[in-house]
Amino acid sequence: MARSVSLFLCVLLLQILLVSCSTRIQMSCLLPSRTGLTKGSTLSIQHDGHSVTARQLSRKLSDALNETGFYTIKPDGEYLLTLNNVREHSRTRNPGEYAVEADERETELSVGIQLCRKGAAQCFYAAEYRQSSEGDVADFDSLCHDICKDLCPHRVTYQEKVTPPAGNPFFEQAVECCRAGHWDTAAPLARKAVLLQPAELETHYLLGLILRELGYYKASSECFRQAQRADAVQYNSALQTSETQALKQLRLSPTDRSWKHDPLLHTYRKHKEFPLSEFILTGILEAASPVPLP
Repeated sequence: MARSVSLFLCVLLLQILLVSCSTRIQMSCLLPSRTGLTKGSTLSIQHDGHSVTARQLSRKLSDALNETGFYTIKPDGEYLLTLNNVREHSRTRNPGEYAVEADERETELSVGIQLCRKGAAQCFYAAEYRQSSEGDVADFDSLCHDICKDLCPHRVTYQEKVTPPAGNPFFEQAVECCRAGHWDTAAPLARKAVLLQPAELETHYLLGLILRELGYYKASSECFRQAQRADAVQYNSALQTSETQALKQLRLSPTDRSWKHDPLLHTYRKHKEFPLSEFILTGILEAASPVPLP
């Protein structure tokens, strides 16, 4: 009995050590606008009501879209963005619904948007948005942020977990470079890690992540296949499709990846607040060589 308990404890300790040795790498991908419009499109923004809330939201959204640099807001734009059913509702929270020290009131702001070509009766994009905030003041900025993410190409970050194999210093060095954002430096280190331990699936997986971040999608997919992670190959393919669509909307060549290595991009990844993060990304993308759409 004592031997079984000891064996169980050893296995449990080993699992804890393996989990503790794993680390996470922050990845990124450029997602397209949900509207399909390209950079430089001109918008007119209108609202269907005369309330103060509708006017405030219209003005805030106009400022937010201007700051992204993707659209040009004009009174006679080619496309018409209509805000409808703008509602601001405050309520008192029920006792015990949230922490005792939290504000006892909550304000909900909701809006429906429709996007159509000027003069056309049928809209080609419609969505509903909702945002809740503590107190009596509506959170216009967060709601506009959500809308802008759908109307403009934007960069998102996500995390991937890797587990360093024992006795492979190149792997650990490559991971540190990834965490610092030095992907070009990490690539040759990851290749050395694969050569040192080709039977370790995690070395192939790390190299695939690095090549994915650098934009070498075909090579990264092959690494994922070597790592025997079919889900990673499918995810890589989905990200490749999204990023290609976003680059076309930004009127950049899908093969032009010069913007991806701009040092300002690392600042963008660290900065979570809107609109400064979007402003930084816009500067990076505008610095890339524009090419006409195919």
